[in-house]
Amino acid sequence: MVSCGGSDPTECSPVVLEALNKIKSPLEIRLVVGPLFSDSLKAKIVQVLASSSHKYSIVVSPPHLRNEMLWCDMAITTTGLVKYELAATQTPAVVFSIDPLHDSLNQPFAAGGSVVDLGVNPNAGKIANEVEKLLGSLPQREALALAGAKIVDGKGAERVAAKIVETEAC
Repeated sequence: MVSCGGSDPTECSPVVLEALNKIKSPLEIRLVVGPLFSDSLKAKIVQVLASSSHKYSIVVSPPHLRNEMLWCDMAITTTGLVKYELAATQTPAVVFSIDPLHDSLNQPFAAGGSVVDLGVNPNAGKIANEVEKLLGSLPQREALALAGAKIVDGKGAERVAAKIVETEAC
């Protein structure tokens, strides 16, 4: 799965697709196109996909990404709230950021081992290299999935409530 947000303001989707085109092994790719993708961005995507030897499908403005996350072996995404969904669905992911602020928000997930973080605006070669490594390592994908389950475990509200009760007891 490839997802670069609802608008992909820095036009990362074509860069990711170019990276995937560098991978020789056959891939099945689902590209998520958000509701605010410009027509020129869509045209660039179509152009890159026209030269692809991989099987691909385009998912337009889905109401959520859960189904795509559960379908895929791994995701490639830009940062955002998607990292919480990836962790909750135990989806191994390669993530990168469009600016330093977003990159800083990825660091807890990278430190927690739930994502492979490529930093800010990596080139297609770097993306391809990391994706190939991750696709070639089932143990690493499993480790990322398990780490995601520890980061977003569905028990956050219980921990917050316990902390409130603990604070009130003082």
